Amino acid sequence: MPKNDQVISADKLHTLILHLSSSEKGYIKKHLKLNPSVNKKSLLAFDVLEKQKDFNEEQFKQKTAFKDLSLVLEHLYRSLLACLEGYHKSEEKEIRSALNQIEILIEKNLFSQAEKLITKIKNITDKKSYYTLYSEVMEWEISLLSKAPPGEELQKKLDQIFERLVADIDKEEQKISHEL
Repeated sequence: MPKNDQVISADKLHTLILHLSSSEKGYIKKHLKLNPSVNKKSLLAFDVLEKQKDFNEEQFKQKTAFKDLSLVLEHLYRSLLACLEGYHKSEEKEIRSALNQIEILIEKNLFSQAEKLITKIKNITDKKSYYTLYSEVMEWEISLLSKAPPGEELQKKLDQIFERLVADIDKEEQKISHEL
């Protein structure tokens, strides 16, 4: 995401729009039309940029004539990225999102909520044999367990986790060697 000191130019948006597939463009337009009061200017900017084969700044400014151009462009840019993220949604990307949520919950000291999410994501990654993602989930589980008082129970859990991680590394190495 751009920061306030990084202004998104119409030229850069034009380049992004040129790289969209027709189905991505359709998806984005449908999304922008869902809330026309908020997205009316963004939709107009999108349409003008989409129709230009080569970017023409003067033509763009004439057809849009926004007083708040930088805000419209930034809103459109953020909307495009959010739409593309939704369009390309996958189970693995949802797991990555859950990993971010786990991190936030741990930072907020909401350990029981983080633990529930870890358990859920751990089960999904285990069933789907997403070894790399599973190891990332385990990193958060280890982080969460480090908040617990030391003892035999904690040591058993950590030993189980590390044994599983070693086994998963072996499985991933076998998978890679079979692909070669």
